[in-house]
Amino acid sequence: MSEKQMVVFSIGPVQSFIASARKTEDLWSGSFILSFLIERAMETLCSQGLKVEFIYPKASEDDLNPMKKTGYNANVASWPNRFTAFVNGSLDETTNVLKKVDSVVRREFNKICHYAINEVFPKHIQTDQLLKQANHQIEQLLEVYWVVQPYNGHYREEKSTLEARLSAVKNDKIYHQLIESGFTCTVCAQRDALCMEPFDQYETIYELKNKVKNTWKHRNEKFKGTDEGKDDGRIRDNEYLCSICLGKRVARDYFKEVYRNASSFKFYPSVIEIAGKYTYFAILSMDGDNMGSWFNSNTAEEAGKVSDALATFSRRVVPEVVRKEEGYLVYAGGDDVLAFLPVDKALQVANELRQKFGMKGSGLQGATASVGLVIGHKKAPLQLLLQEAKKLENRAKSYVHQEQNQQKNALAIGIHTRSKKHETVVPWQIDGMQTSDLLNEIIELLTNDLSDTFIYRFSEVFLPLNDYDSKDKHLMVEFELRRLLRRSMKVKKEEKELTNILEKLMALYKSMESVKSFVMLLRMLTFFKRMEKQDKGGNNHEDDNA
Repeated sequence: MSEKQMVVFSIGPVQSFIASARKTEDLWSGSFILSFLIERAMETLCSQGLKVEFIYPKASEDDLNPMKKTGYNANVASWPNRFTAFVNGSLDETTNVLKKVDSVVRREFNKICHYAINEVFPKHIQTDQLLKQANHQIEQLLEVYWVVQPYNGHYREEKSTLEARLSAVKNDKIYHQLIESGFTCTVCAQRDALCMEPFDQYETIYELKNKVKNTWKHRNEKFKGTDEGKDDGRIRDNEYLCSICLGKRVARDYFKEVYRNASSFKFYPSVIEIAGKYTYFAILSMDGDNMGSWFNSNTAEEAGKVSDALATFSRRVVPEVVRKEEGYLVYAGGDDVLAFLPVDKALQVANELRQKFGMKGSGLQGATASVGLVIGHKKAPLQLLLQEAKKLENRAKSYVHQEQNQQKNALAIGIHTRSKKHETVVPWQIDGMQTSDLLNEIIELLTNDLSDTFIYRFSEVFLPLNDYDSKDKHLMVEFELRRLLRRSMKVKKEEKELTNILEKLMALYKSMESVKSFVMLLRMLTFFKRMEKQDKGGNNHEDDNA
């Protein structure tokens, strides 16, 4: 009988748990809690006296030691929500250990949520009703799944079998009915807000709200506004949270104590602080392409090399790149990245992360990634922009260009002003040029050399012909672009320089899905043009004209 077991362990839910966020801090804490729980699971597995080898993600004892979590990236959610490992021990021993790991994960999550309740509410508010309500919500949330089987040396086949078993376990899960009859949590809108008094099914919404309001007005002073009459506290007067969302809101305080590292767990900045001098900010969502094929390795050694490369990228490269450009990471787990960025650095960071992801030494050599980049107003609903960033990432992963035989490996950009919404997709490389470099050249061109009527006149001619299918269409576009370039240049240029500009515009046009997409991109680039002008001291009129 094999004395070596193969294990896959996962924690969820992921997207719904992270995305239930009203503030940037909620978003960060949702990601960090899941990362922390998987870290605790791996640490517990290693502490049970059996030899453990992690395949994905790669982890050493130092990596899992809370006291070694220091430096500027200590608060980065860098663990994915699952791990694959070999455990030296019998099937019964390993199964018993995994049951303990499962229990530890659930207990840790319970501790996070109850820590928040103790921090926020005085003891006399923590009635039996409130604690019973909280415990019910906490017990219902976590989805912990794991499978184990003897390992006989056939990594690829046995890993495939293990994944199939894990999927079967998830599909066979028992759905617990969560009956909620009170006033809904103002963050997730899924569970009831915590209340010290029981709800009555015959009460009006006004009566329910008054009960909840009476509970939350007793929250401790440090969670209220700092100035009298100014509702700027960590929990505002119109916020009523369930136990899960409250746990997320206060999680930073909990992790300060766990890691004994207060400096790394300061306040997560608001979108207004991230936007800085601009009215807009960016959200970047990145995902590696075809990662299943990379992990479909023949041997554990090959899979380990992939894990090593992704660990370098997510734990070292991503935090450095984002921090260097004054951005803020939400998570960087393997090939998945979510970050807030200043609008003027967004294209630069997106390009640098994509290039380093596919390079030896900083990522997974030869791998590609697709990125969704949404630029939104700093007063726009955060959840809406997060949903748009994920949609754009999916759109980038769906990119196909038949003529150039390109799939995925693309950048989807969306600009959401307060009155309009523009979106389009471009590949990362166009005719051997980095797309970001090409876009920046065109932004410079629009800023310094072309009149404001250039895009308007091109749109006027070609948008009506968007559905017109002809082999001469490229020639028609090229002819009109050349004519408009000549007419729109603020200062006349030599024919050779004009031809060089035209070639770059045509390369960009040919990479697009349609004329409409090309026009959309040009209009979006005028938004960045206005950002540059604002950077140089000009007026900011970007709200309605992008």
